[in-house]
Amino acid sequence: MMVWEEIKSRVWSPEQGEELIGVFLEVESPEEAHGKLYHFDVKDKGLVSVWGCAMLDSKMSQVKKAEVVKLSYHGKIRNSKGQLMHDYSVYRQKQESKTIGLDLIDEEEVVL
Repeated sequence: MMVWEEIKSRVWSPEQGEELIGVFLEVESPEEAHGKLYHFDVKDKGLVSVWGCAMLDSKMSQVKKAEVVKLSYHGKIRNSKGQLMHDYSVYRQKQESKTIGLDLIDEEEVVL
C-alpha cells in the first residue's frame, strides 16, 4: 500500500491579524504573473513566498535583502478612490539589535 503526503503551498495567504516573520531573501517578477513575489526564510517553515500588492510593494521597496522582516496583515481597506486594497504593516529589525537573525522569532508561528 502506498502512503501519500499532501504537498502544501508555500505561499502565505494571510487572514486578518496574521503575521509572518522571516529573513527577506529576494523579490521576483514572474513573467506569467501580474505582480511581485517576495521570498522569505521563515524559522521552522523554510521558504515562504508572499504575493505583492500596491501597498506591500511600496513598503518592501525600502527593505534590503537579508533583513529580518515582520509583515502584519490587517485585511482589506478602501483607498481614496473607493477601491478595495490589502492593508499591510511592514517592520524590519533595527540595526542596533544585539541579536541578528531568526533566533529572535522562536515564539512566532506562521500559518500557511
